[in-house]
Amino acid sequence: MGIVKYTSEEAKKLKGGSDLERLKHMTEEEIEKAAKEDSDNPLLNDEELKELKPTVHKGGGVYGHDKN
Repeated sequence: MGIVKYTSEEAKKLKGGSDLERLKHMTEEEIEKAAKEDSDNPLLNDEELKELKPTVHKGGGVYGHDKN
């Protein structure tokens, strides 16, 4: 699995993997439980969250998605 760059046009054609309708109906407790059970994306502690900084990508590309 690597990082793949997409053009804006390519990114618009991608189907998202999130079930937003299901997420809208989940309680905070259900969301937290699901997050804790996700071994691919462990929860960050408060110190780790403080270290996060927003990123800006120039050139119209979308980064971080695998191209299938």
